Amino acid sequence: GDQQYLTELKRLGLTFAVRPMPEETSVDSNIEVKGEGDRFFTKHFEFSNSQAVSRGFVMEASQVFEGTHEAVKSLPLGLEIAPPGDSSYFKTRFLTQSEFRKLLENDTIHGKQKDVAGIYIMKQKTVFVPYEQLGVQRNGSQLTLRKGSDTSTLIHEITHQLMHDWLALMPLWLAEGTAEYMASVPYQNGRFEFRNAEKGLIDRLIKRGATSGAEMLLPSPEEFLVMKPGGWRGRNEDYASALTYVYFFMHLDRPEAQGAPLAAYIRLLGEARDETHQLITEYNGAVKDYNSMIENYNSSVVSFKKKFELFQESAEAYNERVVVYNSQVKKGVEPRQRVKVGKQPSAPAVPKPPKVPDILENNRLDGPIDIFAAANQRAIPSLLRGRDFEELKRYGRGLPEGR
Repeated sequence: GDQQYLTELKRLGLTFAVRPMPEETSVDSNIEVKGEGDRFFTKHFEFSNSQAVSRGFVMEASQVFEGTHEAVKSLPLGLEIAPPGDSSYFKTRFLTQSEFRKLLENDTIHGKQKDVAGIYIMKQKTVFVPYEQLGVQRNGSQLTLRKGSDTSTLIHEITHQLMHDWLALMPLWLAEGTAEYMASVPYQNGRFEFRNAEKGLIDRLIKRGATSGAEMLLPSPEEFLVMKPGGWRGRNEDYASALTYVYFFMHLDRPEAQGAPLAAYIRLLGEARDETHQLITEYNGAVKDYNSMIENYNSSVVSFKKKFELFQESAEAYNERVVVYNSQVKKGVEPRQRVKVGKQPSAPAVPKPPKVPDILENNRLDGPIDIFAAANQRAIPSLLRGRDFEELKRYGRGLPEGR
């Protein structure tokens, strides 16, 4: 009974320890920047530029990047943040507005989007940002960054980049909602004020045009939380809804352990992904071994047929000698003069077909495994925690007034 109880707790994501939600995070204002010309480096990021920029531009921009890295790493989500692929750095390229629009036109995913102020393209593992989005100004032959520029879009895209390893698994409400959440947290000079996240939520929703500050209409959880990849339409209200759901699970659903529902969801996504990859590896290995056994079996069947033909010939000759021998016995032929019958030939052993490996017998895969669906089906109980979707709706309505 205890084992079953603990297994159920794990299924609901209630056995994972989470770190406390930080009051705020910050980075040193004097971030070390290396490089020159069109390429610069900080501790975690590599920046390339299509135009000459000042070191001050890079230092100002890197504060946003390194500050976001520190903030996402400090969230109680248990994320292990590392550059995607084999790179040692997260990569960003700054472009002019015309270069940026041309990039979008050539991108099959984002090409039809308009009013995009920055983008993280997964296949290139790079954040692309137009200088104009950062509020740049020209200082002689170089571009510099104006103080007080709106960096929320940049923070949104940096968050996507930092969560690269999870994006293919996450439903879009969670991926976009987490990026919107980070963009909504009050930010200034590398410092994120999570203690003021609620104010940031309201300001961001108003900016998205989703609410006047009084109320907003959310899509139902049974539709939104189990959204398939094709269900995301990319409208302002979609981003606002995603932000609100992430905020709810980050701060309100379990206020005594803020972020725990999302941490459990992400943890279970990872476990399901790893287990599915392991199943696929073992399954493919079993298929390879079984095919080899089938080939050996087929070879043994060919060999058996040849041996059986020889056996039939030997048996016929033996039977003929037996007939002659019996005839000689009846005729009274002396034993010394009788035909030598010889030893009775033995039939060759029939080869046994190979046993189907248990993993193939127990996992009938009629097509490709949908890792996304399998992982999210495994993870959704951590958000519901024994509630059905209707109970979750009622729970949200039952929050204290103003929350």
